[in-house]
Amino acid sequence: MDSRFVRKVRTTSGAVEIVDQVGHTVTGVEHMASACSDVELAVPMLAAREGLMPGQQTFDFGGLPQ
Repeated sequence: MDSRFVRKVRTTSGAVEIVDQVGHTVTGVEHMASACSDVELAVPMLAAREGLMPGQQTFDFGGLPQ
């Protein structure tokens, strides 16, 4: 099964990556950004999540209970 997900890498300078994986094998890594703190990684995390499904529209579900 193929999967694509966002991961935050814990290094001296944190990083955000989009990872492609088949089974337990990583087949691709797209580096999005590096930063020194979680606050600085917030924007790249949002961009990476949007990058998972480029062109996918957002639906407004209005007043649906969560």
